[in-house]
Amino acid sequence: MQDSRFGIAAFQHPEIVEKVQETTPEIKLLELIDAGLWFGEINPESWDGTAAELEKKLVRENSQVSYEARRLLHWSNATGTYLARLRDSRAEQARGRVRSRKVNGATVWTIDSAAREAAPAVVAVPAALTATLPSLPPTLPAGLREKVK
Repeated sequence: MQDSRFGIAAFQHPEIVEKVQETTPEIKLLELIDAGLWFGEINPESWDGTAAELEKKLVRENSQVSYEARRLLHWSNATGTYLARLRDSRAEQARGRVRSRKVNGATVWTIDSAAREAAPAVVAVPAALTATLPSLPPTLPAGLREKVK
């Protein structure tokens, strides 16, 4: 455990680090995205676009989060900066949800919805079980599979 400044890395308690990360502006942006970007959608998948397009969606007048978004994104390039931090974040609620790629020199962001991350896994039901219960579908959500056993 090396630290470039003092030679040894300082201990950081994982729970405290997680609580501090929850208060960062980029996590606040992710909360606004979850509340405002997919408002009213049943099964949102993901969103693709530039940081400027995302900002326009969040701050528009009929947005559920326009006031908070305007306060958070008050300086030029705030959205792009926070999206880059989310892409690189190790915070549990952000991990793997934000990706970027270059298209014709512009950064295009892909943001997965929290609902997509929380979707239940679908597993195949063993043939022996389906033979005893023929009315069951060939796939069941993981939690339900345990209840059937």
